[in-house]
Amino acid sequence: MNIMFLIDSLEGGGAERACLNVASSLCNEHRIWVVSVFKNADHVPGYYFDKRLNIIRLDIENTKKLTSKPGMYFREISSIRKLKKSLKIDLSISFLETANVLNVLTSCGEKKIISVRNYYSLSLRRERFFFRKIKAIASDTLADTIVTVSEDCRQDLIANFAADPRKTKTIYNFYEPRQEELASNVDTSRFYDRDNALKIVSMSRFHPQKAQQHLIRAFKEVSVRHPEVKLYIFGKGEEEGYLREVIKKNDLESAVFLMPFDPASSCYLKKADIYVCTSLYEGFSNSVLEAVNCGVPVISTDCHSGPRELLAPETDCSYKTDTIEYAQYGILIPPFTGDKLTDEPLEKSEQLLAEALEVLIDDPKLRKSYAHKEKERSSDFSRDKTIIRWQNTIYSTAKS
Repeated sequence: MNIMFLIDSLEGGGAERACLNVASSLCNEHRIWVVSVFKNADHVPGYYFDKRLNIIRLDIENTKKLTSKPGMYFREISSIRKLKKSLKIDLSISFLETANVLNVLTSCGEKKIISVRNYYSLSLRRERFFFRKIKAIASDTLADTIVTVSEDCRQDLIANFAADPRKTKTIYNFYEPRQEELASNVDTSRFYDRDNALKIVSMSRFHPQKAQQHLIRAFKEVSVRHPEVKLYIFGKGEEEGYLREVIKKNDLESAVFLMPFDPASSCYLKKADIYVCTSLYEGFSNSVLEAVNCGVPVISTDCHSGPRELLAPETDCSYKTDTIEYAQYGILIPPFTGDKLTDEPLEKSEQLLAEALEVLIDDPKLRKSYAHKEKERSSDFSRDKTIIRWQNTIYSTAKS
């Protein structure tokens, strides 16, 4: 079968990693093309991908000017439709909102799967929610199959975006062990192996959605009692300047470090003591899954969506805690406000995060217990189990 994977870009991110993971795992049975729409700096991120993948970059400039958008849309639609025809695509699979819309609008008779990677009721509210909702509903309606990255996302699509329950299914992300092949020669001592201090790590884009300012502010409280503990936040993005300001305002330059994005994240995670996710919303966090796979105790916001399904799978995915929850496979806390704070008094969720951090710092037995349980949990997100679900979805869609 000739299969096209369509994605907005191949810059470093969770959806990009998931797209390459799934596409690479299908190369034995199918001819695969991965098409990135927008121009980006890197040919591909430093993620693992099978060398048999055919990667095509359309390099279309992603303009924000309203007057330029019609021309951009025309180039996108005509380029993708031309590719689908010339490559004789039997099935097209898209990742992320823009690619999903383009996928269904460029149909050339092939079957279409769209993959929803975020909790739309929150992620689409940042700008022009009404128009984005219309586009989301259109892609949901015109797709043959809708794959969501969490059950919470699936329920949101059905309730708020007119998705047909019969066309939707949840397939979680998986950890790609072959990624570690690229990390075999990484020298972590360049950054944080210089001492034996306990290490708290967070990995995500520097973006308002990720709300790392709350972690920095909570860590200020922790550092009063534990001045030896260090915090490392890996990533890149638009909020870097603001986060550096928060670090400086809280006099944390010698304890909190903003680290460059590094796809060899498992090397750093394996030497971490605690992992923290502060997201306001997610689809299904790759970095939390990777921390679980590495056996690093996790503290995460109980946000929509994913952390509860990963860390507290026996509970209702729609339930949200209002206090510290010591769940089966990690610790959940209420989401933050997302406000741009610097050195103001801590908000409630920041206080709870500081408390949860101190509990883990002071209790090595609890850290060890969570590490052991997480290793067990990671087997539920193996590549083999997940790819079987993708293969079944592909064949059922092709036959529909």
